[in-house]
Amino acid sequence: MRMAAIGLALGYATAAAAANDGGPLRDLGWGAVPADNGIAYLPFDIGGDLGDRARSAALQPDGKLLIGGSATTSSTSVDVAIARTLPSRGAPDPTFGSNGRVRLGPTEGGWINSMAAMSDGRIVYAAPLTGSTFVVGRLLADGTPDTSFDLDGRRVFSATAFVPQSSVVTYPALIVQPDGKIVLFLGAGRTSPDIEVYAATTRLDIDGATDTSFGGQGTGYATYAPAYGNAPQAHATTAVRMADGRFMVGGSGYRNGGSSLDMITFRLSANGVLDTAYGSNGFGVVALDQGGFLEDNLTDLAVDGAGRAVVIGGFRNINGQQRAAIARLTTSGQLDPTFGAAGRVLYEIRGTSQREQNRSVAVLPDGRILVVGSICWCPAGNGAIEFGTLTQFAPNGQINRFFGIDGTEHLGRQAGPLAQILKADRMVVSGDYAYVVGHTTSPTSNSNLEFASTRVIVPLFRGGFEAASPALP
Repeated sequence: MRMAAIGLALGYATAAAAANDGGPLRDLGWGAVPADNGIAYLPFDIGGDLGDRARSAALQPDGKLLIGGSATTSSTSVDVAIARTLPSRGAPDPTFGSNGRVRLGPTEGGWINSMAAMSDGRIVYAAPLTGSTFVVGRLLADGTPDTSFDLDGRRVFSATAFVPQSSVVTYPALIVQPDGKIVLFLGAGRTSPDIEVYAATTRLDIDGATDTSFGGQGTGYATYAPAYGNAPQAHATTAVRMADGRFMVGGSGYRNGGSSLDMITFRLSANGVLDTAYGSNGFGVVALDQGGFLEDNLTDLAVDGAGRAVVIGGFRNINGQQRAAIARLTTSGQLDPTFGAAGRVLYEIRGTSQREQNRSVAVLPDGRILVVGSICWCPAGNGAIEFGTLTQFAPNGQINRFFGIDGTEHLGRQAGPLAQILKADRMVVSGDYAYVVGHTTSPTSNSNLEFASTRVIVPLFRGGFEAASPALP
């Protein structure tokens, strides 16, 4: 299968070689038919003119791909949902749920934000239920609830578990440790009478009970935020378990002396205690400060082989347009001067687009960096066209301008009567492949949205580099 995938991809690459020296090489064996151009579709098809949106991904040890998100069940109802695909072509796995699909109950406009695959085939997921509650659940390998986890396979948390008298939680992220314990990261707090929100965490034992040894406060819960007047405002978006068992956490927050919302990182011990030697009083900050609303949002984080945090996100420029950014911090939590311009690279994926967002990041073993994002042409009154994108950076932050078109590959089928464009949201890199999941319009309809995925061959990404612009005007 590996040689067949390379053969198909080389056919695509040979045709495009003159215009695209350096890849990437799409695995055209992924998907039902070659005309799908390497996109595999997985609709829930509950009925009507409905939409399914994929937001998270995980890869099982046997190569099966998990896709998490939401499935619209009616004009007023949405379920959190998971699909699983077979390793070879991305087709639905008939041994999981109902022909590869599992619906896990209603949510008020949310989706499965984070998932993890355990070594024994079980699956852990987290999703918001309301603005003040979220659920953590565990499934058996066939998609049925694992009743050894909190008796019914799921546990619901409220904001008050993390911060007393709070009423708001953000979308949770999770990590499953090698021993099966689950670590959660999110934001929790209140918006009235004053805004007070913290980055929050807890750890669950294998049976779903709170691990009171975590966090250093004797309760199993802990909160963190940079100093900001009398009312901290921060939240955690994502986290990585480092090779030594510590956690690198990324999010956004306000701080004393800052101009507005900044990207923040912080490092926790294996037991959830803040490392105050990291950054400034425990927080490494990336401030882009490009005018406009001065809102810098961190969307994802990875840790390279040297233990440095690589963060992605975006900002609004003085014209109100969303633009993309990537940065790297040293192991001590300072901006890395060997990366980009003073640790940061601010760039336009496509300069003519109105909205650009980074979604997911991975660091390859040789230090190259892959970033999944999206761009949107949003002309007033003419509808919006959104593309998933894949951009590659050198270890020093330079964009590979020979990758795709001027450094970026569009993800999707862009030929035929129903051109399909993958609205990408999450990436998983494993061995020879980068898997990208998201959603797109049905290949048989211009209206319905469906779960979708594509697969790209990683080792063949090659080509020269030229410097990226250090900052935007």
